[in-house]
Amino acid sequence: MRKPGSWTCLAAVFLLLPAVELHAQRNLRKAPKPDPAVELGQFQAAEGFEVNLFAANPLIAKPINMNFDAKGRLWVASSGVYPHIKPGQVPNDRILILEDTDGDGAADRSTVFADGLLMPTGVVPDDNEGAYIANSTDLLYMRDHDGDRKADEKRVVLSGFGIEDTHHILHTFRYGPGGNLYFNQSIYIHSHIETPYGVRRMNGGGIWQFRPEKLRLEIYVRGMCNGWGHHFDRWGQSFGADGAYGDGVIYLMPGATIIGSPTSRKIMRGLNPGSPKECGAEILSGRHLPPEWRGTFVTNDFRAHRVRRYEISENGAGYASRQVSEPLRSKHIAFRPVDVKMGPDGAIYFADWYNPIIQHGEVDFRSPMRNHQHGRVWRLTAKGRPLVEKPKLVGATEERLLDHLKDPEDWTRHHAKRVLSHRSPAKVAKALGKWVSKLDSKDAEAAHHLLEALWTYQTIDIVEPGLLGKLLRSPDHRVRAAATRVVGYWHDRLEGPLPLLAVQLVDESPRVRLEAIRTLGLIGSRAGGATAEVAMELAMTALDQPLDPTGAASGKGTRRHFKDGGVAAGLMDYALHITAVDLEPWWLPALESGKIDFGGNSRRLEFALSAVGTKRVVGRMVNLVREGKVPPGRQGGLLGMIALQGDPAQLAFAFEKSAGRVGVLTALERSALERKVVPSAGRERVAGLLKSPDPRVRAVAARLAGLWKAGGLRPALEAMARDSVEASARRAALDGIAYFADKASAQFLKDQAGAGKSQELRAQAVSALATFDSGSAAVLAVDVLSTEGDFDQGRIFMAFLSRQGGPDALVKALGAKKLKADTARVGIRIAETRRQPGDSQGPESRLIEALRLAGGLGDEAQRFSPVELEKLATEVAKLGNPARGEEIYRSSSLSCQKCHAIGGAGGLVGPDLSSIGTTAQLDYLVDSIFDPNKAIKENYHSTSVVTRDGRVLTGIRLRETPAELVLRDSDGREIPIRRSNIVRAAMGGSLMPSGLTRSLTRAELRDLVRFLSEIGKIGNYSVGKESTARRWRVLEKAPVGFEAGAKSAIGGPGDAGLSWIPAYSRVSGVLPLSALPGGSKKGAGYAWCQLRVVTSGDLRLALNSIGGLKLWVGGKEISLEAGKSRSGLLQLPVGVHSVLFRVDLGKRSEGIRCVVDELPGSRGRAQFVVGS
Repeated sequence: MRKPGSWTCLAAVFLLLPAVELHAQRNLRKAPKPDPAVELGQFQAAEGFEVNLFAANPLIAKPINMNFDAKGRLWVASSGVYPHIKPGQVPNDRILILEDTDGDGAADRSTVFADGLLMPTGVVPDDNEGAYIANSTDLLYMRDHDGDRKADEKRVVLSGFGIEDTHHILHTFRYGPGGNLYFNQSIYIHSHIETPYGVRRMNGGGIWQFRPEKLRLEIYVRGMCNGWGHHFDRWGQSFGADGAYGDGVIYLMPGATIIGSPTSRKIMRGLNPGSPKECGAEILSGRHLPPEWRGTFVTNDFRAHRVRRYEISENGAGYASRQVSEPLRSKHIAFRPVDVKMGPDGAIYFADWYNPIIQHGEVDFRSPMRNHQHGRVWRLTAKGRPLVEKPKLVGATEERLLDHLKDPEDWTRHHAKRVLSHRSPAKVAKALGKWVSKLDSKDAEAAHHLLEALWTYQTIDIVEPGLLGKLLRSPDHRVRAAATRVVGYWHDRLEGPLPLLAVQLVDESPRVRLEAIRTLGLIGSRAGGATAEVAMELAMTALDQPLDPTGAASGKGTRRHFKDGGVAAGLMDYALHITAVDLEPWWLPALESGKIDFGGNSRRLEFALSAVGTKRVVGRMVNLVREGKVPPGRQGGLLGMIALQGDPAQLAFAFEKSAGRVGVLTALERSALERKVVPSAGRERVAGLLKSPDPRVRAVAARLAGLWKAGGLRPALEAMARDSVEASARRAALDGIAYFADKASAQFLKDQAGAGKSQELRAQAVSALATFDSGSAAVLAVDVLSTEGDFDQGRIFMAFLSRQGGPDALVKALGAKKLKADTARVGIRIAETRRQPGDSQGPESRLIEALRLAGGLGDEAQRFSPVELEKLATEVAKLGNPARGEEIYRSSSLSCQKCHAIGGAGGLVGPDLSSIGTTAQLDYLVDSIFDPNKAIKENYHSTSVVTRDGRVLTGIRLRETPAELVLRDSDGREIPIRRSNIVRAAMGGSLMPSGLTRSLTRAELRDLVRFLSEIGKIGNYSVGKESTARRWRVLEKAPVGFEAGAKSAIGGPGDAGLSWIPAYSRVSGVLPLSALPGGSKKGAGYAWCQLRVVTSGDLRLALNSIGGLKLWVGGKEISLEAGKSRSGLLQLPVGVHSVLFRVDLGKRSEGIRCVVDELPGSRGRAQFVVGS
């Protein structure tokens, strides 16, 4: 048999798949031939690199996770049962040990260390002939005592880990630099673990931290949707990857809640929003790799058959990241890299799960396409560079092992410490003390050598206060930060840990201050009592220092920048927030009893109260604002919380101080709607807000006037509803009138819905009336829907479907009346998104049947037999045109971009499609188009909520806390619902209505499917690594005389009197001129996007061309350099900046493609904002 190592692929070598396999790539009706040589020939390695096969069948099968031991052997968790065991099947998954005994770069020995396991999703050797193994609900320890490489000891270390989803069970094993073991679970898992230190619970995703010799289990971070990837850099900072969320590199600050956690009000975002979903994580190091590769972060885009690499740089208290050249990619449909590790020789190793199917329940678990037998490990090396000589660690003396702590390879230093962890602690400590005393202080790496010594003390569990104190004062801020974290681990064995942290809180480095804040949170939450109270007061003194404005902190539930994942006051602000939340059980009662007062510092008190944000602190918030202790610029957040939680008198105070802040007014609106609480006085002042120049303020004021039953303002609202030229203002006025819910408002709305009014006004009036008089509204609705006109029919149907009794009222009004078929289809589509799966008797089903009768429609569902599907697959491969298909996808009639994103830009209520062509079989694509409810992607089922006031709210479940549930509706809006206001909640189907593609011709269907099947593959429909403007808003209609005063558009959306609509770039990154209203005519169009600067420094924007363009950034006109297709030099502060293009449609014939041009030698880093 040919040895795996004899198959080598250079970057320039390509082999073509046979024609039958190329066809299989497109329709995935047949599994490709599992020949490693064929797969090898499809690789494209980075320039200067080559790839060879390290291991394949029969040495291994189905590798899920892998880790090396100190002998250089590769331990692999292998599961042929995954993702689902058959009834009656005997599990026999295995842990394998692979060895390259002759050093030729290919494994030649495979030993079954353990078998009889059930879906082992993680393994890490302990460098003592044993290993920790994830085995469904259990964390196992197994060990070989007799030297035959087979386990003869097996014990359950911890049990109670959740198994609700096999994709999310315990995984990603990784030792940290100080001897702790880390492992992950994902979002659908609920774990309940009994430990010697009490029960530990984690409901959702997160990372566990485990001290094996003490059996101490703690939560390291919460969140991430499916975080298969975690690694520490050489300074002890950890980073992760998420296999179900597109945020790129994630900085894992201890105690943080990462995006994907369903229960937290504030979260952290990743460093690269808009990236594909990725798994596996390794930070590269060592002499074998080129210098520019060292320290970069490698992860796997397993959907798109490629490996990605990111450059991470320091950014104040946090980090910035940008994608750089890819190490490896493939055209082979079964290449699925799921894990990555550095080896003892300095090469990079990739676990290839080898499977054409990676979806969850969208494809039958028993599908023959699922490969349960094969798998590979590939090895990537740099051409012309010597490999690292594999160190001999096992059996080496303590002195020799300590000398290895100076090696540049992270692999070697890590395993040297692991081997030392099994020696006599006293003996190691004695040798370590001598080793430290002999270090050369003039060595450029002296500080890092000392840090490795500190971690070695931590690994052998011996406290060394002298060395710790020295490193807390190290000239290198990275060492000071790492040492500060160690204070937390040793706090119960140190004399006076809090005074040590008080010094770190005033350190010149924001990273050190950040670590001090989080360490205080850790110490306080573990110690409790008076220690927690002191830790909280001490942590809040960090507010006396500059709050570093960088990082990746985001929030939820406010209208600031959080919705787009922007940066607030940065990571320090976020670290303080979670520290205050963690310590709330101790400091808040102490504050209420007068035991602590934050030194009388109002800024500290304000921050602490804002972090908690509960009803019990509202009175103190009011006092802070009333006594003038909070500057006006910081009052908005406090006033919003007062408005959401306060009593009538407190709401009156919040309204008095609101100064027209939209966020505060919106909070007052929520209180009136959900709590039925209104200000006790001053409500008449809402009249002044109806005249505000800000259309957002006018709209909220109109609704408040009705909710507050300000009868004197009824005439003003009626005039606003009749006379306003702005559709949003007119709709708000009609809603305000409807909130009166009396005879007068009913009569006015009936009048506006009557014949002779504009169809748009009639539709809006009917929708408003339906909120409190569905019977009368239904009769009028049928009349409006029966007439011709340019109005939003869907809004009328949505109004009835959003009220209890609304669908049945519409059914009764329809009776035997007739509607146009297309009108009936609109209603059916919307009702289908509200209907619960399998419910054929509910109100939505009754409405669907009534609409079918009214429109003369039958069951119009399109279904394909296997023969028809095969025929369509052939047509798609031969005749489908992806370029035409992309235009069909972008058409307003299909609304695909409203729900789905590509490259992070687009809707958020459907799965991101950036790699759909590399993951989905053709039959799945067709089923998803014609029957969205047949196989719904996990986490995209809708939830329907009925409230106490009769509203029916439907959307994707976004997050939930004990106080509220937040949904995201089909328009991308977040809908917060108080739990106390929920009567019932039930899971629904997909928010994508069926029948959207019914109007497509056969040729159009071929083109659309061909486009979808190409997204993510190597070629024209793969999202590139550049940060490209993809999410836009374009000016819908310029006011009269606007051309002369074009600069009034510089602020973009939010400018009074201007209407902006969403637009998105093509996969290539080009915003076509057709996306601009009037794009086919001469004149001017305006396109606006946002640029997030994460590190200040020189930048440029690179364009496909500059003809016919003018550019403003942050309100300032920027020159465009002729001949270079780029902007002038940008020097922007950290934060989000508007980017506005004026397009002369008479002079420009191509769309706009704009990417960030990060200049060599500059620290400047920026990303275009993505999302919906």
